[in-house]
Amino acid sequence: MKKQMLLLLAELFVSLAIIAAVLYLVDFGKVIEVIANANPFFILAAFCAYFGINLGMSVRIRMILAEMGHRISTTSAVMANFAGMLVSDFTPARSGYFATAFVLTANEKIPFNRSLVSILGPQMFDFMLKVGAGAVAIIYIFYRLDLGEGSLAGMLLGVVGLTAMLVFGVLLLFSKRFLAMLRLLERLPFGKKLYGELVMMQKNAVAIKKVMWAILVLLAITWTLKGVEWNFLAMSIGMEPQISFYPFIFYMFLQPLVTMLQFIPTPTLAGMGLSEAGAAAVLALFGVPAHIAVAFAIMTRSLMIVLDLAGVNEARRVVRKSLNGILEGKMAGWDE
Repeated sequence: MKKQMLLLLAELFVSLAIIAAVLYLVDFGKVIEVIANANPFFILAAFCAYFGINLGMSVRIRMILAEMGHRISTTSAVMANFAGMLVSDFTPARSGYFATAFVLTANEKIPFNRSLVSILGPQMFDFMLKVGAGAVAIIYIFYRLDLGEGSLAGMLLGVVGLTAMLVFGVLLLFSKRFLAMLRLLERLPFGKKLYGELVMMQKNAVAIKKVMWAILVLLAITWTLKGVEWNFLAMSIGMEPQISFYPFIFYMFLQPLVTMLQFIPTPTLAGMGLSEAGAAAVLALFGVPAHIAVAFAIMTRSLMIVLDLAGVNEARRVVRKSLNGILEGKMAGWDE
C-alpha cells in the first residue's frame, strides 16, 4: 500500500511539473483571466452534454448486463459509471475505470467477470472510434498544415499505442487461441484464479454481440455530445480556431486526438499535464493563442472531474471496503 502511495505521489509530481511548465511558457495571469471571465451559460450547457455522455455509457452497461440476466436500475449504472470515471481521472492510462466493475459487483452482487464484460465491451468500440477519428485528425493536420515527418511520427505514436490496447482487448474478449496463450498466467501467484476469470469473461462476451448495434448507436450519440460539450466550452471563452468548417466537427475529431494522450501509459495521472500540453500545441496550429488554448484544456478536464465527483461516495466505499476482497476472490459472486 505504501509503495502504491509513493507511485501515486510520483505521478502527481510529474503531472504538476508538466502543468507548471506549460503555465510558465504562457502568461499565467491571462490563463486565469480567460477562465474567470468564461460565460457560465455555455459552461452549464457543456455540463449537460457531459452528463448525457455518462448517461449513454450507463445505459449500455445496463443493456449488456440485462443480456447476461442481471437487471439493474439506470441509477445504479449511472453511479457505478461516475465512480469509475472519477477514479480514472487520477490513474495512469485512465485504468481506474475498472472501478466501475468493482462497484457493480459490490452493490449488485454480479459476478466480477460479467461486470468486467459490461465495461470492456463498450470501451472496445470507444477505442475503435478514438483510433479512427484520431488518425483522421492526424492526417488532416499533417497535410493541411504541411508539418514535418517528425511531427507526424510523434502523433502517430499515440495511435499505435491505442491500437495495441484495442487489439489486446478484442483478442481477450473474442479469441480463444489468444486466451490459451495466456494460460501461462496460472504459474503466477493468484494466476489460476485470474485466468479462470478471463475464461468466464470471454464466455460472457457473447452478450456484447447481441446488443452491438445498440452500442454503436449510443456511441454515435456520446461522440456527438462530446463535440457539443467542447464546442460550448470553446464558446464560453470565445475560442475560435481558424478552420473552414463548423467548429462542432472540429472538436469531434480534436477530442479523440487529445484523449489518446490520456490513454498512453505515462508516469502521470490520466495523462494530466501531457494532454493539456498536447491540446494547446494542436490548437496553436489553428491560430488559437497559447493562453486561451491552455485555459480551454484546463476547463475540459476540470469539467469532467467536477461532474465525476457525483460518484465519490461509491468510489471511496468500494475502494476502502471491497477492492481487496474482489482481488482475492472473496467478493460475493466471484466464483459464480
